[in-house]
Amino acid sequence: MNLRCLPVVAGLVLIVGTAAAHTGLERTAPSSGSILSASPEQIELEFEQEVRLTSVRMEMPDGSGRKLSFSPAKKSREFRTEAPGLAAGRSSIHWTALSPDGHVVDGMIILVLRPDSSVANQAPEHDNGSHDH
Repeated sequence: MNLRCLPVVAGLVLIVGTAAAHTGLERTAPSSGSILSASPEQIELEFEQEVRLTSVRMEMPDGSGRKLSFSPAKKSREFRTEAPGLAAGRSSIHWTALSPDGHVVDGMIILVLRPDSSVANQAPEHDNGSHDH
């Protein structure tokens, strides 16, 4: 390779690497793959960078699903959902967000409620204006 081309190639790699760097999910509570004895009071999502969370949807073991409300409704790194009321078995929580670079990012976490657990029939907290778009 011609050494005069090296700075150009290095610059292109840097530009492509930066453009492809979308934010990701840094942490969840409970963490994905958790086996729980009771449904959590909320689900916490923490991202690497500030995002605008646009949707959180739960799919239950029987295939039914519903949207979960979350807060805050503005850009943030940390979000909390309403009580999901998990049923026994494997549930998936699907999230969608708009990253700082304008790209849509999405993902899923898996939570398992032990079969011998009862469904936590918790009423969702009052609506504080937070909802998905």
